[in-house]
Amino acid sequence: MRDEAPWPMDIEQLLSPVFRAEGFFVVILPDTAEGQGAAAALEEAGVSGNDLKLYTSDDILGIHEQYVERRSTVAKVVGAMMDDDAGRDLYLGYAEKGRSALWARLPDKADVPKVLRVLADRDYLHARYYGEDGVQDFHLS
Repeated sequence: MRDEAPWPMDIEQLLSPVFRAEGFFVVILPDTAEGQGAAAALEEAGVSGNDLKLYTSDDILGIHEQYVERRSTVAKVVGAMMDDDAGRDLYLGYAEKGRSALWARLPDKADVPKVLRVLADRDYLHARYYGEDGVQDFHLS
């Protein structure tokens, strides 16, 4: 996989006016323990541990706090036109409820069904794929 691809939720990427998440899958889980279990299941299924990153609710809220503090005036203007406010609000809402987020580098959209099958027995709340052709959401029914 693309070890060099930076994680979309790391502060440097959030502050970059040119960074665009592409080739990433994120799944929201009830808590850190469930996130760790999901990461282990994905590793067992062949996803490299280097291609997984778990953010706890505290991580997510802390990164957002840094983002708000460090964002430049130019980035605020550009961000007002380009930010995914609904997605960010959803992500933060989950974190405020103690949820964790497991991110996976998944450059090939064809791998999404496999990942969803691995996670089918996990207690996840929401999943999203950031692909070349946009964002696709997956909800439990």
